[in-house]
Amino acid sequence: IDASIHDIIENCKAVYTINSGVGHEAILHGKPIVMFGSSEYDQLAIKATINNLDSAYEQVNNWNRNKMLFSYRKFYHWFTQDVAIDMSDSDNIDSISERVIGKIESLIK
Repeated sequence: IDASIHDIIENCKAVYTINSGVGHEAILHGKPIVMFGSSEYDQLAIKATINNLDSAYEQVNNWNRNKMLFSYRKFYHWFTQDVAIDMSDSDNIDSISERVIGKIESLIK
């Protein structure tokens, strides 16, 4: 369909995804995420399988919006400060590169 993903998410009760970037969009819209895969936002999602769809739907219905919005804010603070790379920040590209290389090296060790 020819529609904005933002309009669709804004008008839904929850977002069901495998591990899509649409899960990130759901966080920005303050919607519950039911996830069948894994991603960097695992801790924020209701984990589901084809065998527990009723349970996942029940969790969506009992979702504590205020508690999760607090968690969403913490996640995005971490994500924007420690994970995301601003490639347009040409003044700091060297320090950004060093930070990324340091993270990769720490993962390899």
